[in-house]
Amino acid sequence: GKKLNTFNMQLQQGGYQLQDFVVQLQGGTSFFTAFGQQGSQFAGVFGPQGAVVGAIIAIGSAVGGMAYNMIAGANNTSTMEEALTKRRT
Repeated sequence: GKKLNTFNMQLQQGGYQLQDFVVQLQGGTSFFTAFGQQGSQFAGVFGPQGAVVGAIIAIGSAVGGMAYNMIAGANNTSTMEEALTKRRT
C-alpha cells in the first residue's frame, strides 16, 4: 500500500523532472545548469538522503559547468592565437 504509493510518486516526479530537463536543453540551457536544477530536485524526492545527494548534484554541476567553460575558453583562445599567427605570416 504505502510503499507502492511512494514508488508511484517518485516515478511520477522523475517523469516531470526528465521532461523539464529536456525542455531546458531544447531551450538552450547548458547541460550542467539543467542537470543541476532537475537532478537535484528529483533526488530530493527520496527524503533527507536524497536532499543531500541533490545538494551534491547541484554543487557538482556548478563546478563542472565552470570547468567546462574554462576549458572551452582556453581552447577558443588557442584557436584564435593560431589564426592570428597564420594571418601575420
